[in-house]
Parts: sequence; structure tokens; C-alpha cells
Amino acid sequence: MLRVVAFRKAVLAGAAGAVVWEAVLRCFALLGYPSFDIVRELGTLPFPRGGPALWWPAGMAAHMLVGAAWALFYAYFFWSRLRWPPALQGLAFAALPATLATLIVYPELQLMHLGQQVVTIDWKGFFGGIGQTKLGGLLLGHALFGLTVGALYTHPVGYRSDDWQNHRYARRRAVGDSGIERRPSDGSFIFATGIDFAYPTS
Repeated sequence: MLRVVAFRKAVLAGAAGAVVWEAVLRCFALLGYPSFDIVRELGTLPFPRGGPALWWPAGMAAHMLVGAAWALFYAYFFWSRLRWPPALQGLAFAALPATLATLIVYPELQLMHLGQQVVTIDWKGFFGGIGQTKLGGLLLGHALFGLTVGALYTHPVGYRSDDWQNHRYARRRAVGDSGIERRPSDGSFIFATGIDFAYPTS
């Protein structure tokens, strides 16, 4: 069942999650604890020989776009389905993109960075190329992303996701958009048709 989604809030939450990921892991790298640098991996695809002034903005923009897309997915299909605190809901959701990133995205990025037209690989080489340090950074980054998205996307349709007990149904407005008061229902039967995903409400 699809829910009402606050698109702007979801996009901002996803972008913020990407920013928090980059800020924390970049600080770790500056302190001498390097891990998986997703922004560098993405930014050096269009600028393989460019400096940080080129690859960092490009990589960060791509990272924020991907974060926004995942946050919209979270808002549509995952938000408020679990009766957990919002940040924990986001953390649980982050397990999905983390799994896909570990099994598919990271190996594909490594192949793209080879710069070769033909590459021979096997299953062990495809899935076994990530080390413990990079795997830890990848999982930590997704955890930070999920916590941030869950903490920010909590009030999109009139109430908090952790306050669902007192707001099971939205209140119906007595006055329509035109300012004309609606006639009370007389219980008569109404027949309506729609095409595909049409949602008649009359």
C-alpha cells in the first residue's frame, strides 16, 4: 500500500543522509582511518585523472542524488510500517541498500574503474574483492544514512511516525477548497469507474 509522501522532505532527508555519511567518514580518513570512499569512487568515474576540485563535487552530487532516490523509496514503501522509533526504522531500512551496495554496486564500480573493454572475472573475484576495512566503511556509511533519513522523515502527513496510535485516520474537512460547505451524506449508492491507478473520490 502506497502512502502519502512529502517529496521535498524525503529528498532533503536523503541528501542530508549522504552529507552525514561523507562528513563522518571523511573525518575518519583525515584522522588516519581510511575506509571505502564512495564519493571518490563516484567522482573519479567522469574525472579519472582530475584532482579533488573536480571529482569531489561530481561524486558528492551523485551520492546525494542516490541518497534522495533511496529516501523516496523509504518514504513510499517503508515509512511507518514498523512500530519502532523513526531513527531505528531508517537504520533497519538501510540494510537493503547496504546489501545491494556490497554485493552489486561495489564490484561494478571496481570493474568500471579498470578502464578495460573486456574483463574476465569469476564469482570469487567478483564478490571477494572488498576488504574488511572497506566493508566496514560501507556498512557504517549506510548506517549513518539510514539513521539520518529515519530521524528527519518523521512528520510528512500530519503526524509523527512514532505517534500513530492517536492518529489512525485523517480528519475530514467540512469545507472544500471552493469554500462551499459539503452536503451531508444521505447514504445513497454511488458508482464510479477509473482507469489503471485512478482514484475517484466523489
